[in-house]
Amino acid sequence: MDFTSLFNMQGMMFCILALGWYLRKSRMIDRNGKALLSSLVMNVTLPASIVKSFQMEFSMNILKLTLEVIVISFLIQIFSNLLSRVLYPGWSEESKKVLQYATIVPNAGILGNAIAEGIFGDLGIMYAAVYTIPTRIFMWSVGLTYFTEAPTKKRAFTEGRDTSVHHRNLYRHGTFGIPVPASRICKPDSRTIAGANTFCAMLLIGCTLAEIPFKEVFTKKKFITTRLSGCS
Repeated sequence: MDFTSLFNMQGMMFCILALGWYLRKSRMIDRNGKALLSSLVMNVTLPASIVKSFQMEFSMNILKLTLEVIVISFLIQIFSNLLSRVLYPGWSEESKKVLQYATIVPNAGILGNAIAEGIFGDLGIMYAAVYTIPTRIFMWSVGLTYFTEAPTKKRAFTEGRDTSVHHRNLYRHGTFGIPVPASRICKPDSRTIAGANTFCAMLLIGCTLAEIPFKEVFTKKKFITTRLSGCS
């Protein structure tokens, strides 16, 4: 993708984001509408885009790159976890937990998948989906320990392991366990639904930004959290 195409894609996404901001500010989308849009993205369009990205012919080169993505993601998560333990001296315990969580859980879900799909197509969103597997493992194991009391470290590890098994089975089958004949019938539908993911995701982000007072966007805590989420 050349610079012009990338610029056009970013402009298109910004326009959708601005539309979501306007619709939420004008109350054309209320809280219930935003909640419905969030459920639609998380439970329908985003899973459909991930399933669509895995409906391709695999090769050894793709497999090697996928393994490299997983290894790099695990290394980043381990480094982020270690970093979160030594940062934030002097912060209150409540703020420190939030910042530690933001350090190990990057903003690589909704927005990251939309950008990866726009730049690299189906292959990009497949790599993005694989990249987030270690993130989900750390989020549901280490991340939970910041806000809840796990009985033992073994319990936290088990919860993260169960999450990874769920992701592995989901990505391996690629059709959520639908029988092959049925998956062939549903394939055009999954592509149609997945095509709405970028629009719905950016619209949701715009609605979310509309709920944040402008004067609170540039506070010290918001700046640090945003930088950490973007860098990780």
